Parts: sequence; C-alpha cells; structure tokens
Amino acid sequence: MDMESLLAELLSVNREMLSELRQLRGALCQDAGQPQPSSPLDAARARETPPRYTPKDLEGIGGAKLTQAPPRYTPKDLEDIGGQIMDGQKKRDRDTDSAFSEFEKRRKDW
Repeated sequence: MDMESLLAELLSVNREMLSELRQLRGALCQDAGQPQPSSPLDAARARETPPRYTPKDLEGIGGAKLTQAPPRYTPKDLEDIGGQIMDGQKKRDRDTDSAFSEFEKRRKDW
C-alpha cells in the first residue's frame, strides 16, 4: 500500500467519523428539544452556563469552611521556604554534576 492510498483511506475514515459525530449531535439536540446547531460554534453558544454556587452551598462537601481566609505567611516564613527550595535545587545540581563527572571518567577508561 503506497502513501497516497493510505492518506486517501485516512481521509475517508475521518469524513465518516465527522458525519457520525454530526448525526450524534443532532440526535442529542433533538432529545433535548433544542434546534440542531449548524456548526460547532453554534453548539458551544447553545450550551447553557453552569449554575453558580455560593461558599455556603459548598460547605457540606468537606474540609474547612470556604469562607476562611488563607493562612498568612511572614517574610521569615517565605525566606525559609525559599531557602529550602534553593537547597534542594543545589543538591540536585551537585548530584547531576557528579553523575556527569563519573560518566566522563568511565568514558575515558574505555
């Protein structure tokens, strides 16, 4: 099978899939009692917006109340966090450097 016939076959399969998707979308719109959209943009516009929930509605889902403010960090806390991140990055860099130097040593021995 040459490349041209393969591409032609793929194109025909894609067209069939697209027509099936259009038929499904039309059937779903008919089931919902909506007119069938003529394009995907019309379908996106036809969707209704999801309902808005208030924090009070969502309290029962779990965890702390949603109305609580997030924890406040002091500059000292942020310095500590930044220091830990930098220490971790420096350690990874050192490990990488040592791995490369070990590789270089072994490569020279070959």
